[in-house]
Amino acid sequence: MKIFLLILLCIIFLADAVEVTDEDTDSPLVSYLLAKVQRLEAKMMSKEISVRTTREVEERSVNNDTNEDDKTKGCPQVVSYIRWGNTTCPYGANTLYKGTAVGGLYTHKGAPSNLMCLPPNPMRYSNNQHGDTFAYAVEYRSGGPINHALYRNMPCSLCEATGRSSKIMIPSHYMCPDSWHKEYDGYIMAGHFSHEGSSMYYCIDKNLEQIPSSGGAENVQLFYTVKATGSYVPHDGYALSCVVCTK
Repeated sequence: MKIFLLILLCIIFLADAVEVTDEDTDSPLVSYLLAKVQRLEAKMMSKEISVRTTREVEERSVNNDTNEDDKTKGCPQVVSYIRWGNTTCPYGANTLYKGTAVGGLYTHKGAPSNLMCLPPNPMRYSNNQHGDTFAYAVEYRSGGPINHALYRNMPCSLCEATGRSSKIMIPSHYMCPDSWHKEYDGYIMAGHFSHEGSSMYYCIDKNLEQIPSSGGAENVQLFYTVKATGSYVPHDGYALSCVVCTK
């Protein structure tokens, strides 16, 4: 390659000093040198195009990555949760709707174990009275910390917290870990141990509300505070608290 460059420089120098005619190009040496120069120029041009193309591809890749990052930054993270026992969401969260907590009847062996937060205005329903499973209002049935709401039905609200992507519920705590945001705290509640219908543990807001003019119904899902029991269970003999956290 160095020899070709020297030859190219020599030819350029000679071209400046001597006028090349058609008869000069008939010389085998001159023809050979001109062919070498042409091939060298083509090779250098090809290499320059390859380098330019590689650089453009890299720049496009960087720009695409930057655009994807910008798109991600433009879409805020959102986490949703249900605040059981309260019709309004905490400060910093939007209330999507407030509703009524419903679940299976406590005497039904095959009743679903989970609860639903039923909106006040169903968008689609049927007037057909026949059904194979049912949803009933949830009724508070414990005294102590929720004595003021005894025999009343439980409300709920669907909450949306922006800027967060994870949610946890910690039993027997009322404070969140460091770097987590506290949504609300309260008491663990579930169905009675003697009932045939199954149930799950839920964190019910300590500032619980009740649905006005409710209470004393026979066909309901009954919920009680949960007491830790057993020598190997922390907080033995105490009603379990809880906290809902987001991050």
